[in-house]
Amino acid sequence: MGYWQYTPYILPLASTAVVSVILLRFAWRRRPAPGAVLLALLMLAVTVWLAGYALELACVDLPDKVIWAKAQYLGIVVVPLIWLLFALCYTDRGQWLTRRNLLLSSVVPTITALLVWTNDLHGLIWREVGLHTHGLFATLDLTYGPWFWVHTAYSYLLLFLGTFILLQMRFLSPHVYRRQSGALLIAALAPWIGNVLHISGLTPFLHLDLTPFAFTLTGLALAWGLFRYQLLDMMPVACEAIIEGMSGGVIVLDVQDRIVSLNQTAVRIIGASPSEAVGQSAAHLLPGWRDLAARLSGADEERIEVVLGAGETRRSYDLHCSPLRDRRGRATGRLLVLYDITERRQADQQLRVSSTALESAANAIVITDREGRITWVNPAFSWLTGYTLEDALGRNPRLLKSGQHDLAFYHDLWETLLSGKVWIGEFVNRRKDGSLYIEEQTITPVQDERGEISHFIGIKQDITARKQAEAEREKLIEELDAFAHTVAHDLKGPLALVLGYAETLVQYHLQMNEETKDKAMQALWRSGLKMSNIIDALLLLSSVRRQEEVRVGPLDMAGIVTEAFQRLDPMIEEQQADIVVPDTWPVALGYGPWVEEVWVNYITNAIKYGGRPPYVELGAESRPDGTVCFWVRDNGPGLTPEEQSRLFTPFARLGPARVKGHGLGLSIASRIVERLGGQAGVESVPGQGSTFTFTLPTGSATDPTRP
Repeated sequence: MGYWQYTPYILPLASTAVVSVILLRFAWRRRPAPGAVLLALLMLAVTVWLAGYALELACVDLPDKVIWAKAQYLGIVVVPLIWLLFALCYTDRGQWLTRRNLLLSSVVPTITALLVWTNDLHGLIWREVGLHTHGLFATLDLTYGPWFWVHTAYSYLLLFLGTFILLQMRFLSPHVYRRQSGALLIAALAPWIGNVLHISGLTPFLHLDLTPFAFTLTGLALAWGLFRYQLLDMMPVACEAIIEGMSGGVIVLDVQDRIVSLNQTAVRIIGASPSEAVGQSAAHLLPGWRDLAARLSGADEERIEVVLGAGETRRSYDLHCSPLRDRRGRATGRLLVLYDITERRQADQQLRVSSTALESAANAIVITDREGRITWVNPAFSWLTGYTLEDALGRNPRLLKSGQHDLAFYHDLWETLLSGKVWIGEFVNRRKDGSLYIEEQTITPVQDERGEISHFIGIKQDITARKQAEAEREKLIEELDAFAHTVAHDLKGPLALVLGYAETLVQYHLQMNEETKDKAMQALWRSGLKMSNIIDALLLLSSVRRQEEVRVGPLDMAGIVTEAFQRLDPMIEEQQADIVVPDTWPVALGYGPWVEEVWVNYITNAIKYGGRPPYVELGAESRPDGTVCFWVRDNGPGLTPEEQSRLFTPFARLGPARVKGHGLGLSIASRIVERLGGQAGVESVPGQGSTFTFTLPTGSATDPTRP
């Protein structure tokens, strides 16, 4: 490098460069805003241009000046392009910013930069380069080549397009955007005019490029737009297109809840003209906005009811709030749409006044508006659901939603109602305390004088008990069906034996000896006894299911157990079972024939599934809760938790296949004990046997009737 020279032009260039750096930093801090990154890049290119020109003027030697002149083009070639891109982004024309368009628009700037740095080989940018002395300092004296003019024409075209886009927006936008666009136009036109004066030779400073100096006005104009009119904070979001396509009062807010735009309906609602409203905080023009903003703080669409105005101007509005986002999903503001529902609310009030007759209705009644918001419920609704009128008012009936119905269920419901038809069906709903219930509901759409649906009236009836009874009966139509199938299967075996031995006796009894006849008769007796036991179990199940009342009283448990042993005597003898019985029994209340069946079933299971030989122990103990617990303990292999969970269900068999039985015993025992006010259970550890229990209430020697 050679010597340096001082010129009076270096100081303003350096000052303008400092301003550009400040603006660059300011824009970069606001880079989430649309166009902020492009504005930062524009300021970076301007800074390069200014710094390069300042160093060019400061140099003395021609080679040094040429180097810094070439360095300036790193900023010069991109300034027009970035300007156009910023204008497109600022005016929400981002659909033009495709990769293909960016590549095509970068061709001329790229070629220009390459030709600048290789100019010594071809002279397409500068045909001649020399020095021109002005008193105590020298400047470059350039003769431009053909590509310089191509670059200039292309740059002017980009600058013109960007300026035209801003001018177009200026005439179509609210005044706050006109002032923003005005600041941008000044920022663009100042260096453009300076460049035109320099190239055309109309400036008195023939060898001094006025373009970089004009950037002083650019910096001031941008600073004015940034700090005075919130450039980058309040960006256009195609408000006019949105507003024109919507009904109701429309207000567009930026990310700081300042009003960006509004339509004439919104002007009448808030009582302020567009020039007074745009740029102002919503808190100044919408009473109670801070409370509303807290309720609308979610990222999703919200819908609430608000009241604005006072006295005669007091009106009710349905407020829809939707977030506004750019193409990258970043928040740019929100859209408020206000629908006047004052008349609807007045109609609701009249409806509530006329609903006095419904207050005393036995069935629950709920009235909603067309959107499904609850406007009234009667006391029966509160009794059924646990929600008071204050709890339910303004909320949707889905507050009762249990999650038991799919979307298709509700789709069919609304399709029926919105077509003007009555819907009748059943819901599984959830009360306020979390419990489920079943309701039968009739929903009727109510039409206004224009034939449009204005309300829905739902009449609810709690059918939980009925449904439970139906389910219980169905479970029993099922148990009996299954039992009939099992009984038919189990009866076939002994019946076949009876028929076989009977046929043999009929045909060959004269030839049989007494021993053979005796064996045949024993087989007939055992088969008949087995069939009789199966039929008795069926009759007992039927009596437990159908008998509405049984007379219970103190039980002679010793006698009942003795009767059970007599019924099981063949099995006990055959299996050589060892059975231990207590000397005395506590007094309990029950119905003798049913309790005997419980003992028969418990002892039968203990013998069948116990050890070999079976060891069975019976016992009882009084409990502090006023019940007696009776039990049968065996020496079998015990039961796993999974096997225990299957007990007391109809037709459950846990033993080996060689043990025969119809699998209904424990189910019958459980039903009997429950009907008598007790509970059946089991305690078992694998490898340590099982203890089957049932409880019965205790009482005096009275004979009450038990339902």
